[in-house]
Amino acid sequence: TIRPGGLRHCGQAIQSGTRYIIGGFCMHRHKVEYARLLIVLGLEHKHNKQYQQAKEAYLASLCLNPTFDGAYTHLALTCEALGETELAKQILEHCLQHINPKNGEVAYTLGIMYFDSKELDKARACFELCLSLDDCDVDAMKGMARVCQERNGDGDDAEAERGWYERVVATPGVSAKDAGSAYCNLGVLDPTNELSHFEKAVALDPNNFSSRFSLGSVYATTTNEWGKAIVQFRCAIDLLNAGATNEPTNRKEGEDDLPLQTLMNLYHCSITLIQQEMKQQQAPPTREVMMSRLEELMGTENYQR
Repeated sequence: TIRPGGLRHCGQAIQSGTRYIIGGFCMHRHKVEYARLLIVLGLEHKHNKQYQQAKEAYLASLCLNPTFDGAYTHLALTCEALGETELAKQILEHCLQHINPKNGEVAYTLGIMYFDSKELDKARACFELCLSLDDCDVDAMKGMARVCQERNGDGDDAEAERGWYERVVATPGVSAKDAGSAYCNLGVLDPTNELSHFEKAVALDPNNFSSRFSLGSVYATTTNEWGKAIVQFRCAIDLLNAGATNEPTNRKEGEDDLPLQTLMNLYHCSITLIQQEMKQQQAPPTREVMMSRLEELMGTENYQR
């Protein structure tokens, strides 16, 4: 009986009808369990940011059994952490070419490294390999979308990018976080349906800053729903204060100083809503009343800032 989810056993490809019955780990003459233990040791060193020690543990693992592909990704990522990016790529390329050409984890990791170094065609090939192995690989789909965004040579690239995000949200079992991120990007790529996309993004992943910021912007600039915009910008600021981080999205130019921009948007929407309320009142409110209302809308901490 093969361990659930595993297509390989003891580091060797299953090529015959031998049936393995697993209770813990089986011993193996190529010392794969020692190799696994060294990988665990390397992970402990890496967790403690002892990258050189981690690298040595992974190399020892590969010396014991170079045909076991479990250590290659860990070794490459550790080399990258040490600033040895080209060596990291070579390690992963060797694994795909000579050890296991169908290792999706290795292919995806190499694709990300290629993308970061602007080798977009190579990155695309890696993500395509991942999808040929698993057509529901959402991470690879997002990688393909980012390649299209980075190329952005013509309308075809933008259309292809949108197609990949549409494929993400249609993938069975996609996580709410991944679907929310995809809808956020679709909101930028498909302006005619931006409100619907951003609302879906927030509903799926309410802790995504970009989705909150984008939805608030649409409420403020397109539908003029100032109260709804205020809610979104306040939530966005709360996420920033909590240290929220987000995946890359298609933000517009001029949005680099997001904390200040979000606070200014909140202020603008609050002032506009107060002005609308004043028009419905018979007598104009005093300055004290207006400032109290502004603080109520913005929240005390944001108002003081």
